[in-house]
Amino acid sequence: MTVTIPAETWVNLYTLTAYAVGRQLEVQNISATDVYLSDSAAQPAKDSKEYRVATSRSFLINDNGDLGAWAFSPQTDARLNVRLVV
Repeated sequence: MTVTIPAETWVNLYTLTAYAVGRQLEVQNISATDVYLSDSAAQPAKDSKEYRVATSRSFLINDNGDLGAWAFSPQTDARLNVRLVV
């Protein structure tokens, strides 16, 4: 599923995709800009430094059981492919 991440806003990938919280996700950044990914249970602060960077065309996978899956694009709107890991 492809989702759009608006610039400068943390968004919950579980909410955007309607995947059940705690399911393991594979995320591919299909944008030209970096996207920050956080597995915190609550929305990170806008200036949070607790994240992994998904560079353009890279794949990242969170841990099964994570209570959050948040994405942030610091510069422009970004697009991610998100799918469940089976």
